[in-house]
Amino acid sequence: MAIFKAWRYGGGVFAALVSFSVLCGTSAPPEVAAAAPAGTQLVFFKSSGDQPDAAAVGVYETPPDDSDVRHRTLIIFGRKDGKLVPEVTNDKVIACSKCSQFHDDPFNPKYADDYVDVAPAAIHMEQADGGEKQ
Repeated sequence: MAIFKAWRYGGGVFAALVSFSVLCGTSAPPEVAAAAPAGTQLVFFKSSGDQPDAAAVGVYETPPDDSDVRHRTLIIFGRKDGKLVPEVTNDKVIACSKCSQFHDDPFNPKYADDYVDVAPAAIHMEQADGGEKQ
């Protein structure tokens, strides 16, 4: 398992991958859905709220490939002028839809509160990654 943490400093976000893991439904403001990388759709969203220094995370995934694997991208957002804007994008830190040997999906809205915490100064996401597929 790996832990991904992001800390907000001033107007930017500093993100670090600590060991080999990730920390993290889908009701999101339009600007978050619009930030989807080409060929993906939003599957998970969580925000720290509407305060001026709010942080948020979005997880986007591709349609299934020939092996029925969906690849995922993480975007960390910060609030600027009342809108959430992308600050950090990473397509490596979130495991694909079939990469966990446990086959639980921490980005399923049913379980997300157990695995994802978002605060203005920190984002904590957990995911078990057995590395079955890459």
